[in-house]
Amino acid sequence: MAKELARIYDLQHTDEYRDQMTYVSPDTGNRVSISWMVPESLEQTRLKRRNSEVWNEQSWGQLGRGPDILAPIVR
Repeated sequence: MAKELARIYDLQHTDEYRDQMTYVSPDTGNRVSISWMVPESLEQTRLKRRNSEVWNEQSWGQLGRGPDILAPIVR
């Protein structure tokens, strides 16, 4: 399971998934996971949904409560 989680986290750094799984933080200017974004617009909500879709597609839905879902709760 740990290897599978690492594989999905690594997708954030690929050209194919970077813009679907990360965004530029307005606070730091660094690229961070969309999982941590608190959406302030419909477009940001759509980005968060797509990020969760990628997590579920890549894990075949086997992560019932993956890191993409829990991040905003602990923020």
